[in-house]
Amino acid sequence: MKYLSTCFPLFSVSWKISLLGNDAEF
Repeated sequence: MKYLSTCFPLFSVSWKISLLGNDAEF
């Protein structure tokens, strides 16, 4: 469970960053 708790926030942040990157491209 520790791994999941550490991994999920990182995934969420990277997902938001990719969304922002897509918005910046368009």
